[in-house]
Amino acid sequence: MKNQILKFGAVLMITAGLFQPTNSTSQTVAGGDYHSLSVCSDNTVRAWGYNAYGQLGDGTTTNRNISTGVTGLEGIIAVNGGQNFSMALKNNGTVYTWGGNDKGQLGDGTISNKFHPINVNGLSGIMAISTGFFHSIALKNDGTVWTWGWNSNGQLGDGTINDRHTPIQVPGLSGIIAVCGAGEHSFALRNDGSVWAWGRNLNGELGDGTTTDRQSPIHITALAGITSIAGGGMHSMALKNDGTVWTWGGNTFGQLGNGGNTESLTPIMITTLSGIIEIGCGGVNSAALKNDGTVWTWGYNPNGELGDGTTINRNAPVQVSNLTDVLSIAVGADHTLASKSDGTFWVWGLNAFGQLGDGTNSVRLTPVQILTYCPLVAGVSNIQKSSSLSIVPNPNNGIFNIVINKEKLTGDNNNLSVYNAMGEKVYESTLTSLKDNVIDITKQAAGVYYIKMKIGDELTTTKFIKL
Repeated sequence: MKNQILKFGAVLMITAGLFQPTNSTSQTVAGGDYHSLSVCSDNTVRAWGYNAYGQLGDGTTTNRNISTGVTGLEGIIAVNGGQNFSMALKNNGTVYTWGGNDKGQLGDGTISNKFHPINVNGLSGIMAISTGFFHSIALKNDGTVWTWGWNSNGQLGDGTINDRHTPIQVPGLSGIIAVCGAGEHSFALRNDGSVWAWGRNLNGELGDGTTTDRQSPIHITALAGITSIAGGGMHSMALKNDGTVWTWGGNTFGQLGNGGNTESLTPIMITTLSGIIEIGCGGVNSAALKNDGTVWTWGYNPNGELGDGTTINRNAPVQVSNLTDVLSIAVGADHTLASKSDGTFWVWGLNAFGQLGDGTNSVRLTPVQILTYCPLVAGVSNIQKSSSLSIVPNPNNGIFNIVINKEKLTGDNNNLSVYNAMGEKVYESTLTSLKDNVIDITKQAAGVYYIKMKIGDELTTTKFIKL
């Protein structure tokens, strides 16, 4: 089952019940099974690693141990990687796919592999994407969820186990603000912080207290106040609005991080973690980013997946060696990627197919820097994450309130700017008080936006969705 793992984390931060996304499922960096993807500052896409099915999108089936350009894509704001295929979200709300298609995971109505990106017909207004082993998920700006591809265990959520070669709407879901595809199961996060799950449940990976597969979404009642979800092959994770991490499902290699190796059919808290702002699942390993910029990992480790300099499995979190000031993480099957606040990019783990992108095929037990990595989307790179800023409501219709989570504003240099997904500044203001800071960008198109703000000497950013 190890090969059935991907990075499936939908990361959506909520502060004190207020929605504050910092890195939704739609990522600017993503790890697939044995390949990796990134969105560059010019909104093109680069990829590297395993390419037998054309998942790198360069028109070949040649593996690459340094990044190569994905052909024919522009205006891209997010990417995601499945087992043998890739997805990209364009700034106009359309979706592109390429690579393996034996289960219809590309959504083009065929089961033919594609070596260049193709548009998924019938999808518009999409604001987030996610991938499972061989299935795909898209979230529309009206809060509905659409799925296609492999459906062996009901992971498409349509009440059947029939594969779908084109997108279908998941019945019974509304008000959804994030989606997450895992190996053979799926999640949706609602705007009230509740979690809905469906698909494979052999190891309790849905978290409903049973091992019964679900072909339609069910409410996971043990979870509330959730801000982020991530799914692996046989285990799952959730991040709560208090910075705690909850895990459930298979635990053979310690991937639940609770100090044992017994599976759990319901969520349990990792007591040794706090202040977490981002989570990610590999095949049978897990990762978390702390608010101090450190990265913590646990689970399966024979290829250095944990980045601690060993090949010892860990059933409790350990800190990744020699890595600080991290802004974001992405987890593949057996490798992990991290972007730092200085604009550098670091990787570790399995590298048999060049998925680390460091020009070699050597396993890395500790993080190494990639020199060929392209910068993230303009306007949002090199910005420190912070809990100082919240947006209410989020998502919104373009009118929202800025909440400053500080006792007072310091100095006169409290500048705020709003950027669209292309990195273009669409709004600028100076804040003078802690409240009554109403922002109006109703004239802007629906999509993902970033707020960059300087509060005294602190530089912070957060992301929101305009419906």
